[in-house]
Amino acid sequence: MTGGAPGAADASAHRERGLAAWRESRHADALAHARAWIAADPRSAQAHQLAGQAAARLGDPAAAARSYETAEALGGGAACAFNAGNAWQSAGERDLALAAWRRAAADAGALGRHAVTLGKALAAAGEAAPAARVLVALVRRDPSAY
Repeated sequence: MTGGAPGAADASAHRERGLAAWRESRHADALAHARAWIAADPRSAQAHQLAGQAAARLGDPAAAARSYETAEALGGGAACAFNAGNAWQSAGERDLALAAWRRAAADAGALGRHAVTLGKALAAAGEAAPAARVLVALVRRDPSAY
């Protein structure tokens, strides 16, 4: 057996337990398992995303934002940047929120229907040009978008 096998088994077990806890709205347990999953597999974007979701539900938006940004850096994409922006906004960190939303806007198509929310957030923050780009791109992809 290789040295990496136990870590992979631990990561898989914590993944399953963490996702189950999330589905059951046991957010503290989900966060604990996400952290254990991260310890076993620190490069898992999904583990960091789960940690962010749980931290947000537990009322710690700054920790959530940091987790989402780590997930984004590990390949989580626009959804993680969008979530980070929302969490930074909740934490009262407007500049960090704008930076994250701008990153999300670069690939807003990946957000699906949430692109409308991103466009509105950018517009409300006074970022008319990126908001317009996001919303125009959405309408081009889906003329029935509301």
